[in-house]
Amino acid sequence: MLRECCEILDVPEPELYVMQGGVNAYTSGHNHPFIVLQTGLLELMDDDNEVMAVIAHELGHIKCGHVLYKTMARGIKPLLEIAGSVTLGLGGLVGSTIEVGLLAWDRRSELSADRSALLTMQDVRPCITMLMKLAGGTERHVEWLDAEQFLNQARAYKEGLDEKMSDRFYRFMANMRASHPFAVERARALDEWVCSHQYNQVLVGNYSGTGQLVGSRLCPTCRQPAQPTDRFCSKDGTPLPIH
Repeated sequence: MLRECCEILDVPEPELYVMQGGVNAYTSGHNHPFIVLQTGLLELMDDDNEVMAVIAHELGHIKCGHVLYKTMARGIKPLLEIAGSVTLGLGGLVGSTIEVGLLAWDRRSELSADRSALLTMQDVRPCITMLMKLAGGTERHVEWLDAEQFLNQARAYKEGLDEKMSDRFYRFMANMRASHPFAVERARALDEWVCSHQYNQVLVGNYSGTGQLVGSRLCPTCRQPAQPTDRFCSKDGTPLPIH
């Protein structure tokens, strides 16, 4: 599965490990990236296509150059605690703004990796069922999980974005320190993208050798592709030219 995903995404094959643990997978190692799948995740994903979607998601982080900043996002908290203890709390106060910004970027990077999984599988269903099981699946109840009902929840989540201010504030606070967006939010984003012109253009090969769509915007510093609405590069923060 790893080798097939690497071939599709044109990514050099990283090392892949399985370790005892909960329902989780992650990528680490900036210069020599590796992927870790935990046993709880492998036991919960009873369909091989779901496991492959997880591997493709993790490869997406490597393809997009996320690994360094994700490592920083995971490791900044203890550093801020040390800074706060030696500066009477001032360093921690200043650094907390950096932490919040890194975590917000970290959550957004998960949506890009989900797109990598979809491009690899070219079938939205295993990507959605994988997210559904991450949201609240158990081995005991897996036969009663309903992907269509989960998608209905995801679509309802979008409709609720214009809810009253107190609900939006609660959602913001719930997400602020999280490492991942809610699984239902990720499913909603995939459900939208699979029907988009951009996704279909990629499938028919309408992109350049560097991976961006033909005619898309590029960061002037690192040449990372950017979305039409982006004001700054998601990789290095460079201001983007306005077309």
